[in-house]
Amino acid sequence: MKTNKKCFKFNLLLIMLFITAILITVSMTIFKQPIIRVLPLYVSLVIYFLASKINRYSLLIGAINSIFYAGIFFYYKLYGLAAQAILISSTMQIIAFVRWNKRPYGNSTVLKKMNKKQKTLTLISIAVSLCVLCPLLSMTDTPQALLDSAVTIISTYSSVLCMLYYVEYTKFSLVSSVLTLWLYIAMIMQGNHEQVAYLIFTVFGLICVTKSVFTAKKLLIEQSKKGEV
Repeated sequence: MKTNKKCFKFNLLLIMLFITAILITVSMTIFKQPIIRVLPLYVSLVIYFLASKINRYSLLIGAINSIFYAGIFFYYKLYGLAAQAILISSTMQIIAFVRWNKRPYGNSTVLKKMNKKQKTLTLISIAVSLCVLCPLLSMTDTPQALLDSAVTIISTYSSVLCMLYYVEYTKFSLVSSVLTLWLYIAMIMQGNHEQVAYLIFTVFGLICVTKSVFTAKKLLIEQSKKGEV
């Protein structure tokens, strides 16, 4: 029974992946976007599918894909995200992949939990970083300084926690995904309809990240029972 349930969930997510790919293609055609500006989204569908299972190979593919995203973010004047993609996300995902391979657990890794002090310090650091980055981006021509800053900072901290094996990285990724959804909606409302394809992808990404939160929690419990943690 459990096997059938897992198979159903796997197939459902796979079907959603293909539907999302079709919708992205339709959006790209309607708004006449060059394939080069949408191509990373197709790769990201596979990355998020793997990430929903806490699969360490999502990090390797994600590191390469982040380089392409940097160029796209820069084109749309999302300078914080552009810098984060090429300078932080790509580098940290490579490091995380190497580190996860040193503590393998199937296709995943051995996870651990943050203590209260670490959580508090992380939240304070995020708040301080936001207070520094937002005013800086406000001096550029970025269309969404606050959301650009928030997504950049939270996704960066998620990458750091992922690199350090902390299970909480999935929750930070979830917050980042929600804010990213908000960012693209805001940009579309400002008249940038090319963001529709990114919005479509982000909905799928949000579903995958939500699944990853529960998968990571289940994996941590499983590892604790086996004495791996």
